Amino acid sequence: MNSKSLLIAALLAVALVALGLFMADSKGSEAAEASSAGEHLLPGLYDSLDNVSQVSVQSTDGGFNVELSDNQWTLSERDGYPVQVDMVRKAIIALAELKTLEQKTDDPGRYSQLGVQAVGADPTAEAQSKQITLMDESGNTLAALIIGKPRSGGRGGTFYARQPAETASWLVEGEMPNLPGSGDDWLDKKILEINRTDVGAVRITHGDGEVLTISKKDAETNYTVHELPEDRELSYDGVAGGIAGALQYLNFLDVMRAENFESTEAQASVTNFWTKDGLRITAQLWEKDEKVYGSFQAAYDPEGAPAIAELGPTPPPAEGEDDPASESEATPRPREEVEAEVVALNARVGPWIYELPPYAQGSLAKRLDSMLKPLPEPEEIESAEEEDEQSPISIDSFGGPVENNDDE
Repeated sequence: MNSKSLLIAALLAVALVALGLFMADSKGSEAAEASSAGEHLLPGLYDSLDNVSQVSVQSTDGGFNVELSDNQWTLSERDGYPVQVDMVRKAIIALAELKTLEQKTDDPGRYSQLGVQAVGADPTAEAQSKQITLMDESGNTLAALIIGKPRSGGRGGTFYARQPAETASWLVEGEMPNLPGSGDDWLDKKILEINRTDVGAVRITHGDGEVLTISKKDAETNYTVHELPEDRELSYDGVAGGIAGALQYLNFLDVMRAENFESTEAQASVTNFWTKDGLRITAQLWEKDEKVYGSFQAAYDPEGAPAIAELGPTPPPAEGEDDPASESEATPRPREEVEAEVVALNARVGPWIYELPPYAQGSLAKRLDSMLKPLPEPEEIESAEEEDEQSPISIDSFGGPVENNDDE
């Protein structure tokens, strides 16, 4: 074999070795990728769930931060107001349970096609990414993920995601975390929940001095309105029930620390609610810039409701009902239990001023006149008087007035 033939054989051998190495490397890469599919995207998160103390959400609309303080999740952007615990837990658990399905692009130029570009990196992108970061109490990052587009045309529960510190993106399987643009959507907007059937009495004192008081005993059908004028009637028998139920489903529109609220010069209306077991809720309401604001405080006041209930008569039982006096009353809660609720309520709602929905003022600061049947119009009164004057009468033999009858 000449030198030329030897050179060709050598080159062929080198080529075969190179080809073998390439195939082995290719198979190894495929095996490595295949081994990653079906695994948890954030495998270390499960072991660190108890250490999560801060959650940060970033989006093109801004961002928000919630943190665990005194065993309560709160929103930093709302001066530490409580958020819905379930919302936070669901987002954290959703991240921990994500599993990889298929590795996708690692080309930054193609990230926006999957919505996994860095937040704000591509304002022209059709889908804007969101990033959630979990940290411990010292601010150390436990996990971070950029949430991209849901997979179009694929099965539900699949979307694209990328860890900010890595170039590779992934198609993942699991529940997409609910990450609103504003932390307000995570706030616990329920202020109070006092069932109307537990309310024994309410007294509303308006800034101009008008007072409206309602009360009932346990077995009464409707509330008694104590300031009802003798010449007026309620619009309907149960009209006062709406006042008693004002705290049953009371939510807020916005919230701020009490020290940050500048009240108006007008005197606030003050409404006291007494439950049958001695809990008193005091609500103050202000009108400012065409909005309604309120504050709430709790106290233990077992004498309040019984004293008010004695101001008015007990209405007779409705037709077909038993005498209320014969019905047994519910056993009130122990004093210790009510006092513990007072402490908890004041810790939760006491430091805050709430912007309330407009309809709340109609119950929390109701006016007596709005509960009464309207007075007759002046022309109706004049018409009735004229009819009386035009009715001819005569005196019968016994001295009493009788109507003339032209037919006799």
